[in-house]
Amino acid sequence: MPNKAINPTPDWRAEDMISAIMELAVLQIQAAVTDNDVAMIALTKAHHAIGQRLQAIATALTATSTQDAEPEDDPNSTIHQNLGQMIMAFQSHDALNQRLEHVCASLTAVGQLIQDQEKRYDPSSWEQLMEKIEQNYSMEEERNIHKKCMGTQDTEHDDLANNNDEAIELF
Repeated sequence: MPNKAINPTPDWRAEDMISAIMELAVLQIQAAVTDNDVAMIALTKAHHAIGQRLQAIATALTATSTQDAEPEDDPNSTIHQNLGQMIMAFQSHDALNQRLEHVCASLTAVGQLIQDQEKRYDPSSWEQLMEKIEQNYSMEEERNIHKKCMGTQDTEHDDLANNNDEAIELF
């Protein structure tokens, strides 16, 4: 079957190619997310098993240690800190998945709009789509990026919000 992009036929349309490329991007992102999820499930199981074993070891060490030990030498405290860091990494993975899902939904919606001959060149349809995309976000950083890209960003407020690199966002 000849490639329509290389050998355009009379029924060739740029809109069809744009939609096909956007669908390809969505499918590639979805495949990457699925592969990454499989790896994260294995990592989560390993994390849980290691955490339980380390907790048992730390409890045994604490029970046998002398009363003269310094608080910073407490293996229990170090283990809790390390496990907390691992949990933060898992949350980062979840945030990445959410963002990629939002990108996929946006690309799919754009592809559908491009294919609709009545709405394709209607500015109000594009405005409605952009509002729908913005409403779909679950994280403030996504909203800030959207506003920056669309030229509606409140730079003073957003600069202050983005300066806190260690902020944890619940989504």
